[in-house]
Amino acid sequence: MSPVSLEIAMLVTAFIKLLAATFLLRVYFKTNRRSSLIFGLALIFYAINTVSDFFGNYMVNQLSLAIASAMFFAAMYSLGVEEATLSSSKMFQLSVSITPIIITLYTWLLKEHTVTLGEWGIISVNWGISGFFAVLAGVIGLDFRKIFGNKALWLSFSLIAIGGHEMDYPFLRPVAWFAPIGFLMAALFVLALLYGILQVFGSEVYFKKRIVERPTQLQLNPGSTILTMDGFKKIMPALENFPVLAFIRNLKPYKDWYVYFVTRTKGVENAIDPTNLPKILELSKKYFQNVENGIVVIDCPEYLSIYNGFENTVKYLAMLKDYAIINDGTLVIVTSKDAWDAKQWSILTNLLSSQ
Repeated sequence: MSPVSLEIAMLVTAFIKLLAATFLLRVYFKTNRRSSLIFGLALIFYAINTVSDFFGNYMVNQLSLAIASAMFFAAMYSLGVEEATLSSSKMFQLSVSITPIIITLYTWLLKEHTVTLGEWGIISVNWGISGFFAVLAGVIGLDFRKIFGNKALWLSFSLIAIGGHEMDYPFLRPVAWFAPIGFLMAALFVLALLYGILQVFGSEVYFKKRIVERPTQLQLNPGSTILTMDGFKKIMPALENFPVLAFIRNLKPYKDWYVYFVTRTKGVENAIDPTNLPKILELSKKYFQNVENGIVVIDCPEYLSIYNGFENTVKYLAMLKDYAIINDGTLVIVTSKDAWDAKQWSILTNLLSSQ
């Protein structure tokens, strides 16, 4: 790769990072998801890292790398807190996330006062520690499969790859023939990161934040309830102008509802696969967080059970009930006793029926 081609590739890579940052900041302003803000800022510093390398400013290059790695870790930690996969210890997040910054500043101070340390030694330490925190960020993201499914692996493995490649930099940078290969690898990892970001943060559904009053004739308490199809159809007219989130196969929804059709058929608008219980959970959680007194309706628990098994389906429905209780919402399960055996019906009613 010629020097000119390398410089062009560096600028293109920086542009891709800024493009991803712009997307994440847009997500933040729409959803107020803190992790997307931190991730977006991390990518801005990651772009600065590339541009400073282009201009040969090594101090800015190393400091921006440390900040980007710290913010990658903080963003993934924050995403874990938002999705309730991690405890929300702010002190832990702060103290661990700023470690690369502190060490980088410290080693540069050593350079100014200790000639024997050498500039390359400082650079090596920074690349190693910063890369390690990028790897840790990716490892944290492995748990996000519970919420986002396997697409979370793109985000996790790209961060792990980026971090690992940063850690090998001190060893492979002096090898002249490896330089173009190393840069190509870095560019591919950035593209994989961009794809992972689009897969995870691009799956956001934007529910308008609002407080809604339930129709007075509805007697639905926070939590969950089980209704027959006939029983639910009796209260449906009262929900015509209510922003219900519905996962359905049989009901005819109203225009003001947020509707997802549970089906494996391809090409159906707003379709959701019955095996994608994490997506149903993710959408319901965001809905309850934004629509106070909200109502989620699922009219096909039997269909979900066929594809996921009874125990797994009930586990997710129980989690949905918890989100409903926390946010003063209601989960309505539309089913009939005849669709289940005696043991299954007993478990369903004990866990999900409030009446």
